[in-house]
Amino acid sequence: MKKALITASLGLALFLPQAEAQLFDFSYTDAAHGITLSGTINGVLEADNNTVAVTSFQDVAFNGAAGTPTSLIYNADHIFSTLYPTRDPIQPGFPDSTTPLVTLNGSYMNLAACVDAQCLDGFFFLNGNSLASMFFPAYMAGPSYGQTMDSYVQAGWQMSAVPIPGSVWMLISGCVGILGVNRRKQQG
Repeated sequence: MKKALITASLGLALFLPQAEAQLFDFSYTDAAHGITLSGTINGVLEADNNTVAVTSFQDVAFNGAAGTPTSLIYNADHIFSTLYPTRDPIQPGFPDSTTPLVTLNGSYMNLAACVDAQCLDGFFFLNGNSLASMFFPAYMAGPSYGQTMDSYVQAGWQMSAVPIPGSVWMLISGCVGILGVNRRKQQG
């Protein structure tokens, strides 16, 4: 019985796919300018285990209060070149992805989270090798998020994966196995 239980558990562990985080808690604090932004990012962790392709935000808060929903998420380079094609065309040598990207460690930020289609409200994070951050790394925000254009402070960025239980079936099978062993002992 023990061999069968061990074999079944090992088989399940190898068979079940590993769960990857799709949710990431983030916070950005710039104490010098009185900015605290936090929430949850829905996204996909890329192969480098640092870059996250952002698809949406949940529960965004600005300075402790619920933030205005930012349902329009863009790559900042793409939004600038779309809104201002003659002033800000995508330049050779810069990434030309249209996917909004952030990194867990904050070293690359190319994100525009907009409340409206013109991006007059919302927030932008710009840092790293991107057209949007060519002049300086910045946190820019509309009226709902502090109406500011400050330097981005990488040390103020915190982001981590929200744990997703990938071994629920393993736990259930272990419990069933333990119950089976206990029942067998009681009968014997």
